[in-house]
Amino acid sequence: ALAVGMASWAAQHGHACADMHHLPEAVAAEHAVRNDDQSTVELEWPDTEHWLQVLRDSPAVVRRTEVVDEVAVLDQHPLVLHGSRVYLQRYWVDECGIAASLRTRAGDVATELTPAAAGVLERLLPSLDHGEPNLQRAAADAVLTNRVALVVGGPGTGKTYSVARMLAVLLEQQPSLRIALAAPTGKAAARLQ
Repeated sequence: ALAVGMASWAAQHGHACADMHHLPEAVAAEHAVRNDDQSTVELEWPDTEHWLQVLRDSPAVVRRTEVVDEVAVLDQHPLVLHGSRVYLQRYWVDECGIAASLRTRAGDVATELTPAAAGVLERLLPSLDHGEPNLQRAAADAVLTNRVALVVGGPGTGKTYSVARMLAVLLEQQPSLRIALAAPTGKAAARLQ
């Protein structure tokens, strides 16, 4: 029952699963954020290894798996245990579906830029920045020549700046391109707009 509750709690707080090894810290951190303070919550947690063993031994509740599902598997088990992570079945199926889609897209053939698009890229994000390799350009090269790429970095590192320039290159490459953007915050969405 506690594992079901924790998997549900994780989903309500933006996570696909509850990692049993990190639950006490995650719950305490969420409590501090929600209460805008640094107070702690003292809860008695079961021993993680014992808890995981109880879950592994619970065939009526838990489906155990060591690999992701290539095709969604829906069965009578409300929980899926993958290593030390407990998922509500719905989130497991969603995560496996997204992973399969990303693997398929990532396996597609990489593209090459047209000379005109390469010229726009060099103008907007030159290879060198003050004589040093331009990391934003390196990210752009990865994004523009692959079907799937992730651009990460902390605030102010130039992600939005680079994305805007990559879009200009993509539009030079293919003027009829349809573009859809999503952002995690209102500020990021406004900047992308």
